[in-house]
Amino acid sequence: MSASHSFKEHRLFYLETFTQNILYSPFISSSLKRETFTFKQRKILKLSQVEKSDALIVYLHGGAYVFNISQLHYLLISDIVKKTGISAYVLDYPLASDHTGHSAYEYVLAFLKTISDKKILLIGDSAGAGLALACAQALKDKIHHLFLLSPMLDASLSDERQIDLEKIDPLLSIVGLKNCARLYAGSLPLNDPIISPIYNTMKDLSPVSVYTSDCDLLMIDSIRLIDQLKENNRSYTFTLEKDLIHDWIIMPFTKEARVSKDQIIQQIKNCLS
Repeated sequence: MSASHSFKEHRLFYLETFTQNILYSPFISSSLKRETFTFKQRKILKLSQVEKSDALIVYLHGGAYVFNISQLHYLLISDIVKKTGISAYVLDYPLASDHTGHSAYEYVLAFLKTISDKKILLIGDSAGAGLALACAQALKDKIHHLFLLSPMLDASLSDERQIDLEKIDPLLSIVGLKNCARLYAGSLPLNDPIISPIYNTMKDLSPVSVYTSDCDLLMIDSIRLIDQLKENNRSYTFTLEKDLIHDWIIMPFTKEARVSKDQIIQQIKNCLS
């Protein structure tokens, strides 16, 4: 299935649920227990099953740092919880333009630091993956495993190879992402490691699993990350798909998304065994 075919045949409607009621989501399985609580005046949703585990998932959704969580994100994380038995916290982290990247970074970091008795599996897609990497760099060995799905790691979008990738990416544009990134950066430069964690050190980074596609404008960020992980002898797995659009993993109507999701679920089980 080509990226253009997949995108044109299926229209995606993102519903912002945190702004109304975090519990409203028809894509969260009724078999999961749902709890909400407040951390630093923001809502957090916990999804869980009866099974007990010495690990937990913290999930950071994508949306170019300006769009709220969607039903598709809920579907992904609820399915992961259901098939692994590991509880997940879904964070309503601060978004631009009401907040800056520094605020989002400090919020997620503060929450992660409250977890002391569990192995943390930090999962982020797209922009959420960039925020996840920035926080993992600060926390080092506190993160048990990091999952980056179609990550946005360089908000400056300054790599010249992205000019050619933009021509075959049916979803993303350099100008559009840069506009969102500037709102998110606030007074910080776009290459600040909090905003663009690709510019930070990978020396003490936890094990990482990275997923991207060859027609994703942001693929170059993943390639650069893998190069740095190799240089620093860090543990990683890298999945490079063909002809899939950015963040395909959250799109449940494709076989490729289901295959990738099953792969992530298996990796979660493997890293805890």
